[in-house]
Amino acid sequence: MKELKYQKNYADAKSGATVLRSDSNIINKSAILENSDNVYLIMPKCHEEKASSVVISLSDDVQVDNILVSNLEDFSANLQSIVFYGSIDYPPSGDWIKLGSIQPQRGVRAMQ
Repeated sequence: MKELKYQKNYADAKSGATVLRSDSNIINKSAILENSDNVYLIMPKCHEEKASSVVISLSDDVQVDNILVSNLEDFSANLQSIVFYGSIDYPPSGDWIKLGSIQPQRGVRAMQ
C-alpha cells in the first residue's frame, strides 16, 4: 500500500486533472483533486437511491490498475459504497465502463 502513495497521481490538480461535472449537492468539488488533509469535498445528503457523482478528467490517457481512496475526517460518515466508471471520451460515446467498486471502511483502502 505504501508504494501506491508514491506513484504518479493522475487525478491530482497539480498533474492537470479537472472536475468536469458534479451533482449540485456536492460542496467544494475541486477538493477531490487535492492531496491535503485540510481541504474537503462534502456530500451533505448522499443516499443510495440517488447516488451522487463527480466526473473527473485525468491529465493523461491511462490504464487504471489502482485507485487509492481515503477519508481522513474523524467526524464524517463513511460512504456505503463507491463505484468507479471510466471512458476515453466525455461525454462517453457509449456506456461508461465499470472499473470497480469498493465498500470503504475507516482509513485507507485500495481497489485493484
